[in-house]
Amino acid sequence: MISHKTAVAVIDHIRDTLPVADEGYCLPLRNDYLKSLRAILEYPSHVEHLRRKHWQSLNDFLVAGIKNGSAEDTSSKIVASGQTESQDSRNSRYLSVRTSQHSSARSLGSQSTSSTAELLISLKLLTGATNAPLMTRATSILQCLTEFLEHATISRHDAFEGANNILSSAITEDISLARSTLFGLLPVIRQLWSTKSSVLKDQMIITLTLGHELLANQDGTRLTESEHLSLINLLDVLFLDYQRRIDREMLTIDDLRFTEPDVSQPVGLQGIVPLIESGRALSNWSVVSIIACLTAAIDRFQSMEETVELSSGTPRKRRKVTKRVDEIVSQALAGTGSEKSGALQIIIFLMKESEDAPDTVAGNMLKLASGILEDDSTVASWSMLLFAQ
Repeated sequence: MISHKTAVAVIDHIRDTLPVADEGYCLPLRNDYLKSLRAILEYPSHVEHLRRKHWQSLNDFLVAGIKNGSAEDTSSKIVASGQTESQDSRNSRYLSVRTSQHSSARSLGSQSTSSTAELLISLKLLTGATNAPLMTRATSILQCLTEFLEHATISRHDAFEGANNILSSAITEDISLARSTLFGLLPVIRQLWSTKSSVLKDQMIITLTLGHELLANQDGTRLTESEHLSLINLLDVLFLDYQRRIDREMLTIDDLRFTEPDVSQPVGLQGIVPLIESGRALSNWSVVSIIACLTAAIDRFQSMEETVELSSGTPRKRRKVTKRVDEIVSQALAGTGSEKSGALQIIIFLMKESEDAPDTVAGNMLKLASGILEDDSTVASWSMLLFAQ
């Protein structure tokens, strides 16, 4: 184990030696130096003992490298594509030369991709320190990571984790920055939600959980049409994905712990909390909570729009739009199997999230109560839990 003084000297050497005149890195040293930097930052004590200015300069180095690496990746793809197209139109006697050029471009692209991955891991480690001056560089980091995620095919979970490190502070220190970043990431999350990577999905769930209060307490008049559309598109993807799961992949009664109704819990609803020791329970609980939050936010915006139109006194022919709460209650009544139990779970969360849910449930109380008598024990259990709220 090297001393902190040695670690700082190595970091300074890497930061000062790698950059070259064209804003890139010295290629012969790049990969080995960046791996060495990551290895140093993997030891938390080295990061925690960095002085404020040292932390800031290292952060600037990493952010610049990620931006430059992303540009290089794009450039190498264009070059490789152009060489591939020209390969078909030239004489075959030049085939070996063109193939060598194409392989060279592909090799450079691969090295750049590897370097970008190392930089992202280092940035994640740098922002993960408990005493890091995150807000002094929050805007540049979040902008860099959001732009990276919009086009990335690698290390997306590291980028999300780095963004989450910043968001966890920004939601209390700079709400405007946290809000703009959250809405910037919503389309990315929608596109990546079908991923098979559980690590990436967990980081996206953390992002949405961090932004839960920003969405739940959203003043409907502040939402733009594009933001409203982003919420709708994300909700559609999350809701469809959850409804398609089999019972054992959804939130189950076994994932819950029952508590005294009057006891306040950091995570949970009245009388129920997820099993904190179960990662699967926490993940599914969070997904259902996020779906309910998005549903309430969308309905709140719709209600605000209708109120504004009525107060303006301007007659407009407007298509009647069914509220999302009503649609989910309808699925709980008419659905079967996992579709029905999933809708019931969301309604339980909506009783807390939505102003409209209690009235809608009250209007369908007898029909919903019949679910308690269902032969499907899962549906019967969630129906009983709904009326316990």
